[in-house]
Amino acid sequence: MEKVLKAGSEILAACVRAGGTISGEHGIGIEKMADMNEVFTPDDLAAQKAVHDVLDPHDLCNPGKIFPAAAAEAMAGS
Repeated sequence: MEKVLKAGSEILAACVRAGGTISGEHGIGIEKMADMNEVFTPDDLAAQKAVHDVLDPHDLCNPGKIFPAAAAEAMAGS
């Protein structure tokens, strides 16, 4: 599984280098969350998190499924 996830991340990085993005028609899923730094800066992610925190201050909507740090924590706990 580790090799598969690594290969997936390498494919996403190649897509970004070619001018693409990591999202598909359904957005960025749990498997791609850790790769968000390929297209978003830490400031971009902080701004997105700030908006999220205003709209969902108790993290009730898709908890642990939006931002890379939350994804890593959620995956470690499973």
